[in-house]
Amino acid sequence: AQDTIHQASLGGRVLDPSQAVVEAATVIARHEETNLTREAATDRDGRFRFPYLRLGAWRITVRQPGFADATRLVHLTIGSAHDLTITLAVQAGETTLDVTAQGLQLDTARSQIAGTVTPAEVDALPLNGRNFLDLALLIPGVSPTNTGSNQLFAETSAVPGQGLSIGSQRNFSNSFIVDGLSANDDAAGLSGVFYGLDTVQELQVVTSGGQAELGRALGGYVSVVTKSGTNHLHGGLYGFFRNQRWNAANPLNNTKLPLTQAQYGATLGGPLVANRTFYFSNFEQRRLNQTGLVTIAPANVAAINSQLDAIGFRGPRLSTGIYPNPVHLTNVLAKLDHQLSARDQFSVRYSLYGADSENSRGAGALNATSASAGLDNTDQTLAAANIHTFSARTVLETRGQYTHSSLLAEPSDPAGPTVSIAGVATFGRLAGSPTGRLNHLAELVSNLSHQSGAHAFRLGANVLYNASTITYPRSVRGQYAFSSLANFRNGIYNNAGYTQTFGNSVVSPSNPNFGFYAQDEWKIRPSLTLNAGLRYDLQFLDTLHTDRNNVSPRLGLAWSPGKSQRTVLRGGFGLYYDRVPLRALANALLSSNNTTGLTPTSQISISLSPTQTGAPVFPNILSATPTGALVNFTTMQQDLQNAYSLQYNGELEQRFGRHGVFTAGYQYLRGLHLIISVNQNVPTCVAAGTNNGCRPNPNFANNS
Repeated sequence: AQDTIHQASLGGRVLDPSQAVVEAATVIARHEETNLTREAATDRDGRFRFPYLRLGAWRITVRQPGFADATRLVHLTIGSAHDLTITLAVQAGETTLDVTAQGLQLDTARSQIAGTVTPAEVDALPLNGRNFLDLALLIPGVSPTNTGSNQLFAETSAVPGQGLSIGSQRNFSNSFIVDGLSANDDAAGLSGVFYGLDTVQELQVVTSGGQAELGRALGGYVSVVTKSGTNHLHGGLYGFFRNQRWNAANPLNNTKLPLTQAQYGATLGGPLVANRTFYFSNFEQRRLNQTGLVTIAPANVAAINSQLDAIGFRGPRLSTGIYPNPVHLTNVLAKLDHQLSARDQFSVRYSLYGADSENSRGAGALNATSASAGLDNTDQTLAAANIHTFSARTVLETRGQYTHSSLLAEPSDPAGPTVSIAGVATFGRLAGSPTGRLNHLAELVSNLSHQSGAHAFRLGANVLYNASTITYPRSVRGQYAFSSLANFRNGIYNNAGYTQTFGNSVVSPSNPNFGFYAQDEWKIRPSLTLNAGLRYDLQFLDTLHTDRNNVSPRLGLAWSPGKSQRTVLRGGFGLYYDRVPLRALANALLSSNNTTGLTPTSQISISLSPTQTGAPVFPNILSATPTGALVNFTTMQQDLQNAYSLQYNGELEQRFGRHGVFTAGYQYLRGLHLIISVNQNVPTCVAAGTNNGCRPNPNFANNS
């Protein structure tokens, strides 16, 4: 079975010339770039197995008295699962070396549907901005999302872009994994820490049929393995540069928007102690000085500014045309791999990611620059791992990490209020995004692998804990919505068109997660593999009842008919449970600790129509809630179930020649119990005086 998503496994059988099994043969696996070796012995069925192998080229040598040594060279990629059949030849003379040349090797034991981006593709493919997550778009079933066209960064996230859709699912229903550990922003539900492209050795996307090791996502799994040092000293110095001179004209104003970009860095890796201790390091910076475009009509800009001057609006005035939109990123990574003993392989990794941007969220098109927010973010991660070999058949992998992430996204206009004029312009303080997120993430993962005859068992558990602090003032400086420019000039805003938030703006949700799984790879026949597993996940959330029925069966088949192993047929079925994003829970906790009753820590929000008692006159904001004004609440269903997907798939993989492969497959994915937002107290008449819009529950306003 695929022993782990971030490493590789290799097994097989040893036969004599009559095709009888060879018991107690010595099998030695040697990593070509580091000379690290693993040793096993064949069992009574002639089987051997090496779990948790590092990526790269491995030379497999089989030795048995009376037979000539047999050698195979196999290239292992991320998540690959190879099953070899090695036939020994009778020894002729004193020494005979039998080297079998291998072409491209199919994963004959892998049942899940996955695509791998190889080191050659990582090095050679041009990527504008060199975002390593863009590599996932090379995999069938993966597409970009466009959840906010005027956002360079998703809300509460410092990773460029808006995420990925895998198997047509939402961009926050995936799991991102780096070196076998979570790289998720559980507040936003998107990718967390960002890595430089030159630190990526390989990337794999599991689009369907993930085995029981994989949890906390109903969509897909993006796994990245960072580079490690080898016995060869290797360094690199690189730079990538862009300038608007080579760009096309912007179609909205027929000019070339100013842009310069310098992306530069260096890598260095090699041995500290040959054949035992290796290091790898990378430093990279991206300095993108670009511009955006505000397209508010000049006549409307003049009319709005004239009105703002007349009423003494405290925020900045509007302008149209280009505005600065720089993005400055810094990445640092240092990694050490050390063989403590013949039984223990240890590694430790430190990474730092810094992001700084102006007008990164909200500005552009009909949104003025005052309606934007900047970004100031620093993430630091310390991760360690150890692979302990109890015996040739039993191996324990242990991994752990701690991540400290601090993000600030202060609005460009601190005074406000927020103003939107339908189809004309939006300006003033940005009210729709959190202004800060501080997160402490700790994770511990342990996987035990044991081979017994035709069965390869795996047991594992992982514990992940998020301690987050989210700052979300919302409409603390007021928010006005107008239906037309004429109504704006007259100060007549929409029904329920004024919103203001009072009270607490900071909440600290916690998020313990526990996952357990068991997996069995059963070699029913040399050409037929059954992967059967069961996973159980728990997510504990403040004020919510824990969904305890998240049992996920997984079943997969891999069949390679014929001795040539040039054809593989795969199929799988499974249930996959999602995690609840902390951002959604934080909104409910901020509102009134996920209730519709006011508490001293409630974040009170009201919505008023111009004719209601206590409604303000534009551009004023309220100093206190008016008498009789009713509060908006945000709540989460307290017996909320974790969303999940039902998946099944089938795939044919056919090898042509030595280096060609054709693949055709079908994947089915259905998402169930997906989170949606519903107003449970919708008004049934126009709000006026104290009628509260004739809502079903007259004691409060909206309840989203």
